[in-house]
Amino acid sequence: MNSRDRNALLNQASAAEAAELLGKLDRGYRSAYAVARRPRGHRKGGSRYSMAADLHQDATLAWIEAADRRLREPAETILAMTARAHRQAIAEAEHDAEAS
Repeated sequence: MNSRDRNALLNQASAAEAAELLGKLDRGYRSAYAVARRPRGHRKGGSRYSMAADLHQDATLAWIEAADRRLREPAETILAMTARAHRQAIAEAEHDAEAS
């Protein structure tokens, strides 16, 4: 993904999709940094840190975009956002089922 442009990561994502992407990016960059810190016997540490930094930047841009698009509340954690988004998706699905 590695987007440097704000408002390009989530485009037309729903709140549930945005929450899922934010969770994956958060877990991804944390895992990448953990792997990059492991001692190795060769010089690939720099590229591992670079990949972790790119993931971290994408996660930060997506986090900002989610706030800009009002997909998350200020100071809302990813877990809270995910739970709220899933509750909203279920309520919308039930409303659509009742309307048909």
